[in-house]
Order: sequence, then structure tokens, then C-alpha cells
Amino acid sequence: MKRQIIIDTYFKGMLPDNTKTCHISYTKQAEPLDTFDAFGCTFLVLNVIRTTLEKAVDLYSRQEGFPPKGALIDFWKLLYSGEFPGKRIVYVHFFTRLPNETKVEGET
Repeated sequence: MKRQIIIDTYFKGMLPDNTKTCHISYTKQAEPLDTFDAFGCTFLVLNVIRTTLEKAVDLYSRQEGFPPKGALIDFWKLLYSGEFPGKRIVYVHFFTRLPNETKVEGET
């Protein structure tokens, strides 16, 4: 199913070359095998896991596009009024870019 996942423009250059391969959010925005479009590319959701924000940052900051995890914490605080609730539940959406013209079974 085609979904809408909003990716901040900060990541525009990271998505086409698969530098950013996951998205952390407070809400579950997709299921595995769903697709979404961002910055002229189509992406396939590979997996979605539920965990704490603290654990997501520890384990997946590089896949989020932030090699040092401290940079992801700073970015999160910028987006959410200085808050970083480490124990709060988040969803990590893992994805990969699809080559142009790739069709996913069930998509039209």
C-alpha cells in the first residue's frame, strides 16, 4: 500500500543514495512492503519495529543519517522543542530505495 511518510528536507540528499535507511517517529506510519515517495524517489518499507527513543538512537543513528548519535539527539531536540524523552515509545521504519519503474506486488 502506498503511504505518506514525511521526511524532513534535511535528508533530501541522503535518501537517493541510501545513506538514510530508517525513519524514527512517534507513530507507526507504515507496514512492511508498503511504499512511500520522497524527493522524487520511491521507497519500500522493509520492517517496522517498536522500541524506546533512547534505544532507537543508540542502535540506529547511523541508519537515520547521523553517524554520531549525539547529532541525532540534537536534531530531535530541534524538532521537538528541546525535548528528548528517551523512555518514550517510537517506531523505527526501515526502508530501501526502489529503482525507477519498479512495481511492488499489489501496487497499481
